[in-house]
Amino acid sequence: MLKIVNKGSLNEKSVIVILLFVFVILCSGSVEGKVVQSDDILDEEKVVALAIEKNPYIKEANFNLLSQIESEKVAFASRLPKLELNYDYIYVKDKPYIIMDYQIPPLFPGMPSLGKIRETIPTGKNQSIKYNITAYMPIFTGFYLEELQKAEKIGIDVKKFIREALILDIAHTTKVAYYNVLIEQKLLEVAEKSVEQLEAHLKDAENLYKAGLIPYNDLLKVKVQLSKMKERRAEEEGKLRSAMTYLATLIQEDPLTRLKLKDVSSDSIVLPKMKLEKLIKIALSNRPEVKAHSLITKQFESYIKIAKSEYYPKVNVFVSYQRSGENLLATKNSYTNEENTIYGFTVKMNIFDFKKREHTVNRLEYEKLSQKEREKQITDRIKNEVVVAYNNLVVAYRNFETAKEALIQAEEDFRITKLQYSVNMAKAIEVIDSEKALTEARTFYYTSLYRYYMALSELMRACGIRDKNILYSGASE
Repeated sequence: MLKIVNKGSLNEKSVIVILLFVFVILCSGSVEGKVVQSDDILDEEKVVALAIEKNPYIKEANFNLLSQIESEKVAFASRLPKLELNYDYIYVKDKPYIIMDYQIPPLFPGMPSLGKIRETIPTGKNQSIKYNITAYMPIFTGFYLEELQKAEKIGIDVKKFIREALILDIAHTTKVAYYNVLIEQKLLEVAEKSVEQLEAHLKDAENLYKAGLIPYNDLLKVKVQLSKMKERRAEEEGKLRSAMTYLATLIQEDPLTRLKLKDVSSDSIVLPKMKLEKLIKIALSNRPEVKAHSLITKQFESYIKIAKSEYYPKVNVFVSYQRSGENLLATKNSYTNEENTIYGFTVKMNIFDFKKREHTVNRLEYEKLSQKEREKQITDRIKNEVVVAYNNLVVAYRNFETAKEALIQAEEDFRITKLQYSVNMAKAIEVIDSEKALTEARTFYYTSLYRYYMALSELMRACGIRDKNILYSGASE
């Protein structure tokens, strides 16, 4: 049956369908992730630099450092003279006055008094204005202010070392994420290559089956293995997306961004020249945690002196210029002097506080001893981190050397097995096993390669350095 459609309605429907199609394409592109510009290829250094620049933990450490700098300035300012202005305005409903009683003396000696006279004498106006400008300065505080500034200045260096430790951690974490993305990219390539090899093998098997040279069971085994490898390829795609998302989060990029990374694969990796003993020395001299805890111990020495300052008197000197009057500027006063200048000093000392000062000093002494033990713990932990990182690097290096040799052998075995299968001298299961072994060898090769770089990054962090050339340029004694 022929159905006639109105041309106008057909054109409208066509436009709607095209618009929907374009919308779907745009949406699908946004879901898959936006691609970084073609010339924006990130290498290891760029990725680490972005993470350090944008990481919120490091930004927090920067703000903490700025806050500590201001605290030191506050401590310094506390030692300088202070100038203070006080202004008081008072209005009273009734004028202030005093009442004076006078006794009228007798006219002649021996005569009684003539009585009393009460007189009200005003002492001020309804409004009273007083202001003074006072300058005062601490002369002696029992070394409290001096030690406080010293402790705050040490705190600046402590905050700097805390920030450096964070930078080392973030750099290592970012490198590991970077290498994980490269691993997943290579493993996805391995899976795709395996699928291609199995698809080619399936075509060969189908031709041999049609020629009656292999049983149907062999053909089924190839199909089953191909299906498994396609599943593995899908899994690797998901792992790659997850690794990419984590790396993008570390450098504060859109999680859907598809980053372009520069590969760092190399067959010529070498172990550092330095021996383990030298690496431990470098770590103990470079790690910011060691420096920070050493300074914290010095801080406690200042805190103890601050607590002991309570045993000393506090002396301040001051000079004050005062004015009082009836108008807003206190330039007129009908009842007393308009201005005055006062000089003086104050002495304040705690005589008895039920041994509160003594207990405070004892508490800080114990905290200082505790901090020294914490220094030892940090030192032991860093030594252990260096030993573990170095051993991991050696193992990763040996694994890569083994994987490189195994890959060469697996490629040759697969080539020979395929030739044998093509002349009906090998079974399909043998080709599948050989291809599986080749896939595993490739996986082991790339995994061990990038794990070597991860172990190298771990050793750099353990030693407290960011330039890996230091590890390769050192003496080996």
